[in-house]
Amino acid sequence: MSNVIAGEIAQILPSMVAPLLHIQEVEDAHLTTADIEVFVDEGNRGLDIMTFPLDFAVRIEAMSFPERASKVQRVSERIKAELQARYPSLRFNVWIVLMAAGYSETG
Repeated sequence: MSNVIAGEIAQILPSMVAPLLHIQEVEDAHLTTADIEVFVDEGNRGLDIMTFPLDFAVRIEAMSFPERASKVQRVSERIKAELQARYPSLRFNVWIVLMAAGYSETG
């Protein structure tokens, strides 16, 4: 997989992920594209022990809320389906990791 495709995936994912993980009823669980960080890791076919190594892995981290946890599997499958439609020849996985976390920033 090229760096161009990895960059493209990293650019499109925040706008795909934010509305899917947004929880309207819980103010602290509101998400915009500016709130999302998505990690795209290129696969390493030389080091991958899988029979069919991955081209890339997507990891999405978000704060855990019961409302979000109840739909996390559905969301990961939807993201996978949308990426698969765009990149049908690539092998990849999608991890959504929900965690207890605190967040603050300056500016």
